[in-house]
Amino acid sequence: MNRTNKKKLTSPLDTLFAAGATKLSGRVSRRSFMTALGRASGATVFFSILAAELTGNLGNQAYAATGCTGSDTVANPRCGMNGNDCSGYGGYPGTDCDCSQCLGSNGCPSGTTTGLSSWSACCPCTTNTSQGQTVKYQDCCGTPDPTKCGCCGPGDHHSSSGSTFDWCLIPGKAIVCSQYAIQGPCTP
Repeated sequence: MNRTNKKKLTSPLDTLFAAGATKLSGRVSRRSFMTALGRASGATVFFSILAAELTGNLGNQAYAATGCTGSDTVANPRCGMNGNDCSGYGGYPGTDCDCSQCLGSNGCPSGTTTGLSSWSACCPCTTNTSQGQTVKYQDCCGTPDPTKCGCCGPGDHHSSSGSTFDWCLIPGKAIVCSQYAIQGPCTP
């Protein structure tokens, strides 16, 4: 490099780093410098992750979602449901329709099976709307058994911002209704 055409560094910080690199190059090989830099970078990443994990766990304990407590309940457990509620297959009060044998032990109408997948939503509490409960939904798929479910039918249709995807994932079996189960606390 021609020293007379050397470009002047514009920043005092650039000048300082250039002088330090020049002095360091006489005493340290490029390989040993890269090894030391790699070790320092690895240690920095390791201790950053460790600190985040430790403080994250402590923070989660202090600020964990409490869910619906006391007499407060989930305002609408069907907040993530977009379809028919399976509870209607349990019967309609005040009618002659006997649906006592319709719902199976899996919560689905007899003759149907639970879908192969499910989805969840965080539904807010009635009083404390800044807290909520996670609600898990699962579709019941197939055709209800007419001998056990006869005049029984699905509950109310619920339209929400919930899933419209076919969670049955069983070829040839259509969605009949969706069931839900309230899980742990969440923050809506």
